[in-house]
Amino acid sequence: MSWKEIEKELMGRFANDFSGWNRPGDRRIRVRVKSESFSAVARFLAGSGQARFITATAMDTLGAFIEVWYHFDLFQTPQVLSLLVLVPKSDPRLPSITSVLPGADRIEREITEMFGVRFEGHPRPGRLLLPEGWSRTVPPMRKD
Repeated sequence: MSWKEIEKELMGRFANDFSGWNRPGDRRIRVRVKSESFSAVARFLAGSGQARFITATAMDTLGAFIEVWYHFDLFQTPQVLSLLVLVPKSDPRLPSITSVLPGADRIEREITEMFGVRFEGHPRPGRLLLPEGWSRTVPPMRKD
C-alpha cells in the first residue's frame, strides 16, 4: 500500500480529527490529531497491517500544551508517520494505547514521570525512572 493509499484511508475515516498535514522531507509525514480521537487512529494504524509503532516522544514548548508525538513506520514505504497530540498542561491526560500496542508501555510511563501526562487505562502506571523518594511537584522535564 502506498503512502497516498494510506493517506486516503486515514482521511476517509478520520478527516475531521486531523489538521496540519506536513511533509518536512521525503521520509517524514507529520499530522496533528485531536486528543479525543488519537486512540482510534492508533488502533486503526496498529490493525491495518500497514504501520508499526516505533516510539513516542514529548516536549514542553513553554506554551499551554505539552506536545506528545507518536511515530509509526509505514510498511512498503520508506516513510515515518508522526502523530502530534497537544495535551493541555491544565489537564494533562491521554488515553493509553498499550492495550493495542504493548510496546508503548514503557514510553508512556516515561512521559508520565518526565512530563506529568497521565495515560488513562495504562495497565502499569507505576514509576519507571525516578526514585521512590522524588518529592518535586513539577515533573523534571516541564518548563513551568
